Amino acid sequence: MKVSFVGKTEKEIKDVIKKSITETLRLLGQNLDKLEVCVNFMTCAEIKELNKNTRNIDRVTDVLSFPAFTLRVGELIDVLDENNAYAGVVHLGDMALCLDRAKEQSEEYGTSLIEEVSKLAVHSTLHLMGYDHIEDRDFMVMQPKEDEIKDILKSKKII
Repeated sequence: MKVSFVGKTEKEIKDVIKKSITETLRLLGQNLDKLEVCVNFMTCAEIKELNKNTRNIDRVTDVLSFPAFTLRVGELIDVLDENNAYAGVVHLGDMALCLDRAKEQSEEYGTSLIEEVSKLAVHSTLHLMGYDHIEDRDFMVMQPKEDEIKDILKSKKII
């Protein structure tokens, strides 16, 4: 599993993001050997602009997800399919994460920054894997999966 980072932050933050993404994909039964995700750290102004340009929502958000291709919930990625891979690696997509917004939310929710960043990484990874929460029926599938992954991350002392 390869996680690339664009922008700077502490090693501890990067480590928890990578572990959260990896555990999420492992729980979903994905072959981790040839998967890749890119995480872009953005300022409030940058993510607000990106949110406006991509979703037509003119406000700061915590995380945005940009899947490289469309998946159905539960679909396994064929890492051997040449249509999915480039140079032997399957790029799942990109995350845009605003650490300043994550800090605000951790204070608001009474959690640690590590726990909030992990939550956002899990949430975004689920979006990359075809999960959504716009419709109630989709939320009822995605939210329990997020809770299950959070419990696993806690049991493994990742968060």
